[in-house]
Amino acid sequence: MSQPGKVRRIHDHENLVRELRENKVDALEIVREALSNAKDHGAHRVWIRTWREATPDKPSILFADDGEGMNDDRLGAFWGIGASRKAAQLRIGYKGHGTKLFFASERLTVATKCKGDSSWRICTVRRPSELKADADIDVHWLGSDEQRARDLVELGLFARESGTAIWVEQLLFGDADKLLRRRGLCSYIDWFTVIGDLRSGLFDTRLSFHEAVEGDHVEGLATQEVPLRPIRVDLRVNGEPTYTPMYGRDKDLIAAWGKDVEHYAQKPELHSFGHRFADVNESSAANKRGARDDLTALRLSSPADWMREDGYGIIGRIEGNRRQREYYVEASWQNHRGLYGFEERFGLWLCRDYIPVVRKNELLVRALEEASPDGLGYDLGNLRNWQVFINHQRFLPTANRGDVSNFTEHAPAIHNYLVEWLREKLKEESFRDWIQRLRSARHSGLREREVQQMDRRRDYVRAWLDKPKKAEVIDPSDVPGLTPLDLDEAIPMMAPRSEQELFYLYGLLSSRYRMPLHVLEYNAKIGVDAIASVAHDAQQLITPKTTLARVEFKFDVSAGNPLDHFFKAIDAVVCWKVHRHGPIFEQIAGDTTGLLQKRKKSLLSPPMDTFEIEYEVDGKRRVIPVLEVSTLFEQSSRSKKR
Repeated sequence: MSQPGKVRRIHDHENLVRELRENKVDALEIVREALSNAKDHGAHRVWIRTWREATPDKPSILFADDGEGMNDDRLGAFWGIGASRKAAQLRIGYKGHGTKLFFASERLTVATKCKGDSSWRICTVRRPSELKADADIDVHWLGSDEQRARDLVELGLFARESGTAIWVEQLLFGDADKLLRRRGLCSYIDWFTVIGDLRSGLFDTRLSFHEAVEGDHVEGLATQEVPLRPIRVDLRVNGEPTYTPMYGRDKDLIAAWGKDVEHYAQKPELHSFGHRFADVNESSAANKRGARDDLTALRLSSPADWMREDGYGIIGRIEGNRRQREYYVEASWQNHRGLYGFEERFGLWLCRDYIPVVRKNELLVRALEEASPDGLGYDLGNLRNWQVFINHQRFLPTANRGDVSNFTEHAPAIHNYLVEWLREKLKEESFRDWIQRLRSARHSGLREREVQQMDRRRDYVRAWLDKPKKAEVIDPSDVPGLTPLDLDEAIPMMAPRSEQELFYLYGLLSSRYRMPLHVLEYNAKIGVDAIASVAHDAQQLITPKTTLARVEFKFDVSAGNPLDHFFKAIDAVVCWKVHRHGPIFEQIAGDTTGLLQKRKKSLLSPPMDTFEIEYEVDGKRRVIPVLEVSTLFEQSSRSKKR
C-alpha cells in the first residue's frame, strides 16, 4: 500500500473577510477601532465626520488623525487579514481584525502620509469585502485638486508631515444610524474607547485626574503599558456645518464638572479624556432627604493600591441609592428617557487597555457572598451602584471584543483578588456607612412598594363591600342540602403543623364562630397574606383604626427570626404559637426594627391577643397585635377539665 499523499490547504479569503466585517455587536465599534489605531500610531488629534449618503440607510464616516501615518508595510497590513504590525498581545488591536469593520461598506478609501513623504498616498477599493486574496491595491499620489485633498485641507492636515484619513462610505451595518447621533457617539467614546481611559476613576475628582496627567504626576498608573496621553477628538455629526470638540455642541454631558471645564477651557482634549466618573461626594446618614436620596459617590481604589504585581488592576467606585444623575445626562431612569439604563453599564467589567470589554457581574456577586459571611451580599446584590473594572494586559479579547477568550484561565485569580479587596474595603468606615445607607434605602423602597400593594388590595375589597349587589357571595356556614352539625358535635382534627394548615383551621373557626378578623381576600404570593374585616369589638386593637386590616399568617412567631414583610404593611399577625419574645426583624436576620413582647392587657375575649410587636415608624410608636390561635384550644381544654 502506498503512502498517503499531501493535503492542500483550502483558503476562503472572501468568507473570512465577510465574517470579520460582520463580527460586531454595535456599529459604534468602528469608532473604537479607529481611535485605538490613532492612539497607537502617535496621534494627538482625531477628526470624525458622519453624514448621510444618497442612500439614507447607509451613512458614511470619515476618520482622520495626525499620527505617524502608514508606510507600505502597514498599508498592506491594513488591506490584509491578521497582519497587524503591532507588538503581539501588547495592544488591543494586535490581531489586525478590528479594521475589517471598515470593509462593511460600499467604498473604502485610505489616504496616508509618513514623515519624509513628499505628498499623501491614496487608494480606493469598491466593495472591499469582496476583495480577492491575491489582489493588488492601486496607490497613487493625492492631487491637491481632488476632493479628498480638500477634505484634508479643511482639517489642516494636508500640509502636515504625517497623518492618516479613512473614508468609509455607505456602511452596510443595520444599526449604522447610531453614528448620526452626537450624544450617543460621545457616550460610546467615553465608555468604550481609549479616550474614556478608566484610570480617571483612581482620583477623587475629574479635575485632579487632569491635573495629574497635565503635570505628569502619574506614578503608579502603569503608563509603560498604555500611556496616559490625551487626544483631542473633533466631531462633525450628521450634517453639522463645522467640526467642534467632542463636548462642544452638547455641553450638558460635561456641565457637572464645572471647575474642570473652567480650568481647561482652552484644552478640549482634557475635557474628553478619561471616563466621566461622578466626583467623590460623601453624604451623611442624616441627609435631609433620607437614605433613599443618598447622593454618595466614593472612590475605593487609588493610584497607590490599585495594581498588583501579577498584572491585575482594580478600579472601583460606588454610588448612593439615587446616584448623582447630573453626571449621567445620557442615562435613563424613571420619567427620564436616555440612551442606556444603569443596569446596562454599572457592575463589574473586564478591561484591556483600560477599555471595558465584557461585563461579568457574577464575579462580583460571588465575591460579595464570600467576603461578607454575615449576609451583606444579600443587600449588595443589586449592582446598579457599583462601578468595578478589572484590567489585565493578558486578557485576550475575542474578534468582536465582546468577550475575553481566556476568561476561564483568569477567573480564579480574579475571584480571589476581589474577595481580598472587598474584605479590606469592609474595614473602612466610609464604606460601612455607605452600606448602611444603601440597606436603609433598599428597605425603604421595598417597604413603600409593599404598603402601596396592600393598600390597593384593601381598596379592592372595600369597593367590593360597598357594592349594593355583590357578585360571588358565599356563606360557608349555610349551605342548603348539607346536613348542619349539632352545636355539641365535635370535629376532631390534628393541630396545625404549618402556616397553610393554620389558615385552614382559621377558616373553619370563622365559619362557626365570630372571630376578631374575618378573611375576605387571601394571596400568599403577593405581599402580606390577607385582607380581613375587623369585628367591632376588635377595632381598638388596630392602629390606626380601620375596618379592613392587612393580616399576616405565621405558623410561629419568635424573637430573632424575620417576619419576611415590613411592619408598616401589616396591621395584625395571626399565628399558632409565640415561642419567645425579644427583638424581631422585618425582612432579614440582622435588621432589628421591632420588639416582640407580651401585652399588658388583652382586649379580646377569649384573650387571643397575648403578644404584640412594638416598633417606631416616622418617629411614632406603633403596635401590631399578635393573635395566638392555640390559646383558644387551651381555653377549651381547661373548660373540659372543669
